[in-house]
Amino acid sequence: MIGGLGVELIFRSRPKRPSGFPRDVTTKATLLPSGQALEIHDKTTRAKIGGDPAAWIQIRDGEGVPLTDQVYVGRLGRGPCLMDPPFTCLVSAETYVSPVGISAPAEADLTLTGEMTFDRGLSLRVVLRRREGPLWWGRRPDAILDFEIVTAGHMVHFPAQPIWTGESVGTLRSLIFLDGEGDPIGNEHLLKPTVALQ
Repeated sequence: MIGGLGVELIFRSRPKRPSGFPRDVTTKATLLPSGQALEIHDKTTRAKIGGDPAAWIQIRDGEGVPLTDQVYVGRLGRGPCLMDPPFTCLVSAETYVSPVGISAPAEADLTLTGEMTFDRGLSLRVVLRRREGPLWWGRRPDAILDFEIVTAGHMVHFPAQPIWTGESVGTLRSLIFLDGEGDPIGNEHLLKPTVALQ
């Protein structure tokens, strides 16, 4: 599950009166809703270790750096086991703002699209130990299996969505990315001057 990603667009407004001062006006949009799932294809392998093994799993990035602690799954052969260990990983996000309806009435003032890229990917490590003898859970692993679950460079595209800016909004000045709770991620990104919305 993805924790969610949003963006806040910051405009420099036009004063309504000649003597007025410009001010910043913001609007927020959701790029990826919180709880969206990534589809991971089935991965299978064979490991001959016998002895009624138990398993631990660990989420890692594509370079093998651990992102979670090892999580005990239990004995194999008991069917699917639901787990949800939270973790963070390095991604790059880009968004594109396209002017729509600058000179004529339209359904929206702007269109927002973009994508998020997993820079290092994600992998899953499975550790197996035979359930034999005292303190078997502390022994050296009998087998270690690594599965690639998200390739480095994998992209998740943001669906195009309209942005309504309202009246007396001028030039799009900057934007900042937001997490699923609406809190800022990183720094504000200043944008090159754009066409002012009329």
